[in-house]
Amino acid sequence: DQLIASGFNRLHLIIDRGTALPEESHHKNVLDRVEAFGTAFLGLTVQCAQCHEHKYDPISQKEFYQLYAFFNNFDGAPETVGAPKGGIQAPAIPLSETAMGKTAMVMKERATPKDTFILIRGSYENPGEKVERNTPAFLPPLKKKEGTYTRRDLAEWLVDPQHPLTARVTVNRFWQQFFGVGLVKTAEDFGTRGEWPRHLELLDELALRFMESGWDVKSLVREIVMSKTYRQSSDARSEEYASDPENRLLSRGPRYRMDAEMIRDQILFVSGQLNREMYGESVKPPQPPGLWEAVSMVAPFTYVADKGDAIYRRSLYTYWRRAIPPPQMTILNAPSREFCTARRERTNTPLQALLLMNETEYFNAAKACAELTLKESNHDADQGLALLYEKITSHRPDEKLMRLLRETLQEFRDLYAEDKALAKSLTPEFAKLDEKQRIELAAWTLMAHSLLNLEITKVKR
Repeated sequence: DQLIASGFNRLHLIIDRGTALPEESHHKNVLDRVEAFGTAFLGLTVQCAQCHEHKYDPISQKEFYQLYAFFNNFDGAPETVGAPKGGIQAPAIPLSETAMGKTAMVMKERATPKDTFILIRGSYENPGEKVERNTPAFLPPLKKKEGTYTRRDLAEWLVDPQHPLTARVTVNRFWQQFFGVGLVKTAEDFGTRGEWPRHLELLDELALRFMESGWDVKSLVREIVMSKTYRQSSDARSEEYASDPENRLLSRGPRYRMDAEMIRDQILFVSGQLNREMYGESVKPPQPPGLWEAVSMVAPFTYVADKGDAIYRRSLYTYWRRAIPPPQMTILNAPSREFCTARRERTNTPLQALLLMNETEYFNAAKACAELTLKESNHDADQGLALLYEKITSHRPDEKLMRLLRETLQEFRDLYAEDKALAKSLTPEFAKLDEKQRIELAAWTLMAHSLLNLEITKVKR
């Protein structure tokens, strides 16, 4: 558990290339750890104090570097396979060929403790007063002990019942996951520049129960999703949407566009393609040709997509290169992962619609969904349409909607009957079918594709 916990400190942007100044790289890495710590656990923009006293929150420059000191004793040099000077580094031995078992990046202390100084104007070349490890004075103090405080002391301080921020910040982030916006809208900033909680008593009550449960996440999630507030309908009159567009008064259920990863996983799930395998290495789903060429200097950085069921694993396992993140994710507002992001922005652009209509992966999912529907319905049109609509939208179509679905399907059939070459060109697999099968499958594919692009499919409601 200690290794897993310390692994959090290795998930940031590690700068170890492109510079001849190791001390500069070390300084930037530690700054990023402190910033991630402040955002993730305290809900504060502590990085503002690295050059001067914080302009808005009670964090001095000295206190910033006292926090900095907790992460400054880490030897972050990457372990690599040795090679003769001037030669080519040997390829790393695959984990399966070693007897070491599973490994993970963890925090490794320096043999000799590293002193920490206040850096004047934030410059690592201009150290000032020496400081010791400590926490901001406006928060409860660390428990007194002899000797130097450790990161374990810092971790225990975070979950101390007297700490006013950790539980509130955590509860608020889970609330944000379910409602689209937190009880504190500015989930990344609980300071004076952040939004005041709209329902302070509710936030405090949930935070208190969360701590009393032993920080039981399942218990917290259960309490939120079983609440009357969460189970309300998201439907409302236009006047209600106009007066409270973000549902800050919680007068209706949550309604918001799902995150990029959720949209992709949902499409793969309804098409029957989702690979639910857990754990293991990241995978590389297909990406646009030449995606990495603009920034790749050597062959190993050329993007080579995986094959087989691996490409259908959950988006959590998608390989992510920060210099060129997957465009299918970033177009739908996934963060770049260069910094700790507590709250995603949600935009609504034509490019997002074009992505969902034209991305090869999503079209192939529509084809798989059509094939699965035809198989499950024994090629019965009405049964297939009802099954397809319910599978994609989680709603059963009424008779009026069924008439519309029948008419739409027939239009697609007529389209491909008139232009047989178009049906054949949709995917290479269609060329192997006879003409009647090809037209039918093409029509159902377009039907599934249309339903997958409905607003109801991409919106949590």
